[in-house]
Amino acid sequence: MNANTINKVRIVADIVKQHYEPCRQDRSLKWCYTHVVNKLYPMGIRTFWRYMDIAVNKLGYEFREKEDRFYLDDIFSRMKPETIEKVQDLANDVLKMQPKGKKQIEVYNELCERTGLQLCRSNFSMYINIAETYLGYNFNFK
Repeated sequence: MNANTINKVRIVADIVKQHYEPCRQDRSLKWCYTHVVNKLYPMGIRTFWRYMDIAVNKLGYEFREKEDRFYLDDIFSRMKPETIEKVQDLANDVLKMQPKGKKQIEVYNELCERTGLQLCRSNFSMYINIAETYLGYNFNFK
């Protein structure tokens, strides 16, 4: 392979490495090609994919996160003890409702009606995920 081609593959791979974020569709490899690489180094999409193949298989580049961390790990590690107690209280309230077989949105709506819960739906989902993942609860939602 030509030295200039290898140099260009390295440059393109470095650009992609700066902008690509795994598990995010708005920062995918295709996004990197369309919005960054193609503007700096105009090339066809097939050439881009060939360069990515060369970068991964021959030059040893990796386009994924170095350590596999679950997205809730950072959230849970930064939670204050009061917030963890709030999650436990919420989980206990949900368990009292016997959620087995119900959808999560149904339980959320019922809990809001019963207790006047002042918590947005996304935080409710996050708290439920934290309770199941880290605190050992099992809600068996539908």
